[in-house]
Amino acid sequence: MKLLLDEQMPQQADEALRQQGHLVKRVKKGNSDENILQQAKDGARTLLTLDKDFKKLAPNKGTPPKGIIRFTGIAGLKGEALTKFIVAEVGKIKNPGAKVYEVSGAK
Repeated sequence: MKLLLDEQMPQQADEALRQQGHLVKRVKKGNSDENILQQAKDGARTLLTLDKDFKKLAPNKGTPPKGIIRFTGIAGLKGEALTKFIVAEVGKIKNPGAKVYEVSGAK
C-alpha cells in the first residue's frame, strides 16, 4: 500500500511499514492539513494520522481515493508498542477506499 504519514506519526513506523512492503512517504513539518490532504490525493496514498481535524476536513475537501486511517485512543502506547499497533492495524485494512477509518487503541 502507498502510505503518507502525517508528521505526528512515530518515526519508527516509517521503517516498520516499509519492512511490511508498504511504500512510505512522510509529510514535511509545517504543511497545512489541506496541503497534506492534497498530497495524499495527488500521490494516490492512504493518509495515516493522529489528527482529528481530517475527520471534519475530508468530507468538505474530498477524501483521498485511497482513504485516511486515523488512530485514536493510543495515549498509553509509546515507542515500539505504538509502532507495532500501527503496523498491525494497517495490515488489517487491505483496500481502504475513499473513507476515513478510525482505529482505536483504547480497550
